[in-house]
Amino acid sequence: IILKTSDAVYAVYEKNILYCRSDGNYTTFYIKDSEKVMISKPLKKVEELLSPELFIRCHHSYIVNKKHVLKYDKSGVLIVNADIKVPVSNRRKLYTLEKIFS
Repeated sequence: IILKTSDAVYAVYEKNILYCRSDGNYTTFYIKDSEKVMISKPLKKVEELLSPELFIRCHHSYIVNKKHVLKYDKSGVLIVNADIKVPVSNRRKLYTLEKIFS
């Protein structure tokens, strides 16, 4: 996918995106072995761009790449790439766990 920021344009493979985090009308992409990239699109628009087979909206403010999820911690977080914790909302918990682990 193509990510446009105010000063650059990035070409990013979906498989390298760990997760996305919303901050109002901005979304930050956390990319494997790379820096994070912030674009001026809300998470809802980003969700429409990403492949639904690979990405799951696990929280109001987060979309996670299920290929990078290592485990679900009972405290309500997904462990991504060894040390990153992505929260899972109570409302989306069953849906998220079903999509990732079944």
